[in-house]
Amino acid sequence: MVDVGIVDPKGAKDTIRPVITKKSADLWYVEYTAFIPGLHSVNVFFAGKQINNSPFPVGVAAGQQPQTFYLLKFR
Repeated sequence: MVDVGIVDPKGAKDTIRPVITKKSADLWYVEYTAFIPGLHSVNVFFAGKQINNSPFPVGVAAGQQPQTFYLLKFR
């Protein structure tokens, strides 16, 4: 099971709800929309444990409401 928690630049947790889609046995697609500019922290967990290199920093430029996509592969 994959779980994703995102912390916005103000330190608020779980204000952004990602959409997680399983593409194959070891490939997951995570999509979310960020509304606050600055550095977001994307924390990814697999089977209840944080994966290697998580959290992932994601910068959002001012004046944009981008959709950010991740392809996550687990083995």
